[in-house]
Amino acid sequence: MKPFKFHNPGKLVFGKGAAKNVAEELKALSVERPILITDETMAGSKGVEEVRTALGDALVSQFTEVVPDTGFEIIDEAAEIAREARADSVISIGGGSSIDTAKAVAAMLGMGATAVSELVGFNKLTARPAPHVVIPTTAGTGSECTSMAVIKDRANNKKVLLMDQKLIPDVGVLDPLLSVSMPKGVTAATGMDAMTHAAEAIMSSRSIPFADALAVYAISLVTANLPRAVAQGEDVDARGLMLIAAAQAGQAFQNAYVGVVHAMAHALGGLVGVPHGLANGILLWVGMEYNAYVVPEKVARIGEAMGLRPSGKPADDAAAAVQAMREFAARVGIPERLKNAGVDDSCIAGAAALALADPSMYTNPRKTKDPKEIEELFRRCL
Repeated sequence: MKPFKFHNPGKLVFGKGAAKNVAEELKALSVERPILITDETMAGSKGVEEVRTALGDALVSQFTEVVPDTGFEIIDEAAEIAREARADSVISIGGGSSIDTAKAVAAMLGMGATAVSELVGFNKLTARPAPHVVIPTTAGTGSECTSMAVIKDRANNKKVLLMDQKLIPDVGVLDPLLSVSMPKGVTAATGMDAMTHAAEAIMSSRSIPFADALAVYAISLVTANLPRAVAQGEDVDARGLMLIAAAQAGQAFQNAYVGVVHAMAHALGGLVGVPHGLANGILLWVGMEYNAYVVPEKVARIGEAMGLRPSGKPADDAAAAVQAMREFAARVGIPERLKNAGVDDSCIAGAAALALADPSMYTNPRKTKDPKEIEELFRRCL
């Protein structure tokens, strides 16, 4: 057994209608001047309006201009609005981009920073961020449990990380009623994001028992409930269990980290704008197959979590797990080929170079410095 540390400091609140009680969570945090951060689509939703009503006059400002793959300019603008309103806390509602924007804004408020670019990197926060309450509306990123924010550097067509344990939100409110209107495609892609977080946490060179336990259960929940959530969007129980799975997978990879699949997905997101969950869903099986050469028993464990019966032969069980994951992604509507997501061969060399430089590669169990290996993985999914 190797030494390890396990971080799990956030509070999670689960329940139908739980978002209506957000004012109680702010009171428990001893703050009273929140800014609400979300995207334009969510801004007009019933769920966001209920949160506004619950907050009443305490809500000092709103920022509703978040876009997919949030960037430096968006975060800096939101932080400026928060400073002008003298906000003492942040509430985020939405998917990963809204949550990551809010994480960065909270960090800037705590640090007194005027440009988020000053904070990009690892462990640069010398002060605690402003209190942050997250209300996720997609079941995928697990951002309500993680210490990182992914930011797009549009000037250089790449994604960068702001990462620090202090970034973990104070409260995550998991309300399945807010996710029932999610379209099928978004439901499938975000669900496969959660699946990838859990699978890569298991395969990671930093895998640890506590994270494994969360990841295995998350995979079993995704396997059982994502098809239901895609087929019947108003299945509140399936939506709730997917929120739980996403949070568990978030806690798992927050501690164990991820690997080659995320590195490749980040590269495609930065270069050609492929949505993160969709990229993960297309690439997961090939990443599992790539790593099965060095950690077949870990890949086999992913298959067991999906319900496969082990044969006792790790290589065979790993191969079965790869095939099961490929079939599962197709079952929930993920396209098999990257070309269906707007990717062609012209960007593969650049994407491979970005993937090799991505921090996610540091904890991938199979090590390489050869871009040709990563190019081959991309081409297998073209």
